[in-house]
Amino acid sequence: MRRGGFTLIEVLVAVAILAAVGAAALKLVLLAQNTLVAVSERERLLDAAREIEIGILTGELDERGTSGDFRWETEERETEMFGEDFGRLDLKGLDFDGAGRSGDVSETVRVRWREITVRDAKDNSLTVCLESEEDAKKDGAAASAKEAGNSGGGDSGEKNVND
Repeated sequence: MRRGGFTLIEVLVAVAILAAVGAAALKLVLLAQNTLVAVSERERLLDAAREIEIGILTGELDERGTSGDFRWETEERETEMFGEDFGRLDLKGLDFDGAGRSGDVSETVRVRWREITVRDAKDNSLTVCLESEEDAKKDGAAASAKEAGNSGGGDSGEKNVND
């Protein structure tokens, strides 16, 4: 006569399955916690970078510095775009334009920008790109000239062509 219960093997299999599910759930909880910490640190770094960017743009902060757990430095960068070989395909054998090349872009454009690199105490870093200082001064001068042209009376009879 058989009693209504579980055998030892059935109980051991159930415990093993429960342990595997529990271990997987614990691993997911730890992964979520680590992700939350990383995102919080990144958000804190991003907030600090925004504040530093505003401080540098308004002139309240220097190009390099430290504030609390954060340190930053700026660097002027420049690269060359376009140029002699930009947009050309090497089509040797087809020679449809006499030189075996396509396109005709020969003007080189120099692009300048300013990078602000912000680091925290754990040496996590974030780089923000801004308009170069030289270009910002040009834009500021152009805006001032435009404002002066717009608010400078109207009796001279001159028109501002850029408006």
